[in-house]
Amino acid sequence: MSKRTASKGAQVLERRIKSIKNGNNQEKEAFIRDYIPFIVKSVSKCIDAYLESTESDEFSIGLKAFDEALQRYEIDKGNFISYADLVISSRIKDYRKKESRNRTLPLSSFDSENGNLLEREFSTGDFTSEIDIKEQLKEFKLKLGEFNITLEQLLEESPKHKDTRLKALCIAKKVSSNAILKNEFLSKKKLPFSHIRREMQISQKAIRRSNGFIIAAVLIFINDWPDLKNQLPEFDKDGGELIDK
Repeated sequence: MSKRTASKGAQVLERRIKSIKNGNNQEKEAFIRDYIPFIVKSVSKCIDAYLESTESDEFSIGLKAFDEALQRYEIDKGNFISYADLVISSRIKDYRKKESRNRTLPLSSFDSENGNLLEREFSTGDFTSEIDIKEQLKEFKLKLGEFNITLEQLLEESPKHKDTRLKALCIAKKVSSNAILKNEFLSKKKLPFSHIRREMQISQKAIRRSNGFIIAAVLIFINDWPDLKNQLPEFDKDGGELIDK
């Protein structure tokens, strides 16, 4: 490409951006359509793979980042394409960091008929909320430690069958909502097996199979961890029946 051609292309680009800045929405829509191949290329470079679908989250983020670059770009600050590429790269990296963090959140087995409950994205873009969630998870780990349970053990030993998990959650809700059972649980650092067997007609063997899972759920029910608590199913006022959220 000759310098004259490149210069002419830059002038056309500048005119289009000025028109968009002046409120020409039709030009903006056409401009974004024209640069979709560039967005795909930029996102692909960030994820080290060719972006095959414009229906993907990565493409949506790249598209929003391109629009953001268009809004924030100042014509006298340098090359728009380089600037847009930088903004797209930054937003994709932020997204992948959040995805990585969410994948490492424990307790994927706490789920209901509506799907996973503790693996839903906690990050809302609110920095304060992210700090609160990290603090809640930190406290949760410490509390589990008092019962000699680690997150790794919990994930490994959590019941795999849905009916078993829901039954375990019902036991946890019963323990957390009954003052006598809760006090015994907290003072002895273990589940009140005899009370549970007597009041819920469940065998000790069945309780022990989900021991760690039940303890974790009780801790979430009785502690002030709103972001964790909101991920568990709701029960009726008697604590016996699940309520769909």
